[in-house]
Amino acid sequence: MHEQFPDGFDKRFPGRNKPRIPRTPLFSAGPFHEISADGHEKISELALRMGNIGIPIYGFRDKWTGMVLKLVCIPNCRTLGPVAHLYLDLVREHGGMFLKDVGRFHLTYPPKEFPFS
Repeated sequence: MHEQFPDGFDKRFPGRNKPRIPRTPLFSAGPFHEISADGHEKISELALRMGNIGIPIYGFRDKWTGMVLKLVCIPNCRTLGPVAHLYLDLVREHGGMFLKDVGRFHLTYPPKEFPFS
């Protein structure tokens, strides 16, 4: 390793100080401007180890308020069908589409109206 990567040992030394990751505050133009979506398999059948029992969850969160807009159990959070159905349910519940969606969907349509107005 000394021949291939001479400073590799210094970079990987267990007690060395790593460079800090630059942090910036979150920014969003307002409520329901940007939402984040993600699926979690923390309690799936592989995690539970109880046979064919699994409960994958999928959630949507507003960036401005930090409010969880929707968090549900679905049969499979890796396929597009159930996730697209959840997104359409979310759009119907809140009366319009969101300006920016972060997750598996990247749609930029203006909403009909904001639920807070």
